[in-house]
Amino acid sequence: MSEWGGEQVFAIINYRSNHELQTIITSNYGLTALAGRMTAATKGKDYGDDVQSQRILSRICGMCYIVEIGGRDFRMDGRSESSV
Repeated sequence: MSEWGGEQVFAIINYRSNHELQTIITSNYGLTALAGRMTAATKGKDYGDDVQSQRILSRICGMCYIVEIGGRDFRMDGRSESSV
């Protein structure tokens, strides 16, 4: 994630948190993996530093209930959901 991208994500999450707006966030990553994705390095320079990703995750954890949904991925085994 670029520095600019991280700033934009933080601004959106922070605004919605401050105004107590309902927000649904989905991800295929857990919190630790998501933090790692947000601090990805580009061209040898770290964009989206650890502090920024922690600020974003802190806001998300403070405003959302975390619900993990398990099960197999129907797209990965080649079958559509309607055939089950």
